[in-house]
Amino acid sequence: MKKHQTSTTDDPLIEMHRKARRRRKYKYIITLSSVVAILLIAVVFGVTVLRKSVARQVEASDGNEVSSAEVTTGSISTTVSGSGTLAEKDLESLTMLSALEIADYYVEEGDTVEEGDLIATVTNASLLTAMAENRRPWTPWTRSLRRRRRMRSASG
Repeated sequence: MKKHQTSTTDDPLIEMHRKARRRRKYKYIITLSSVVAILLIAVVFGVTVLRKSVARQVEASDGNEVSSAEVTTGSISTTVSGSGTLAEKDLESLTMLSALEIADYYVEEGDTVEEGDLIATVTNASLLTAMAENRRPWTPWTRSLRRRRRMRSASG
């Protein structure tokens, strides 16, 4: 086997190319080294300036400044005063015929009731007697009963 021989005319071109690559490599290394050195100098300078600044502040404060307060035991009292009128909300009066007999009470004095709550029941016999004696239309009672039935059917 024969070795491949390069011609003498290629040798100067290859050699020039190698030298150019070496120069670029050296330029890159020198540039990178210069940037690192400049950054290192800047960091050292910044730390030195910061150290001097902190040292000046510590010297100026003299280190003897202390805040203090006396602690005591006691009580805290708050007084609230005002004036006004207290009134019930949504007071309803209920008128019943004297002939009605209450079968059961479902609330006590002072209880809060809402619309639709059952307060008491009357006996059927007393209701029929009262209706016969008065012979007047029972529109308030029938309206109330219809409203309760609608509310129960809507909620149930």
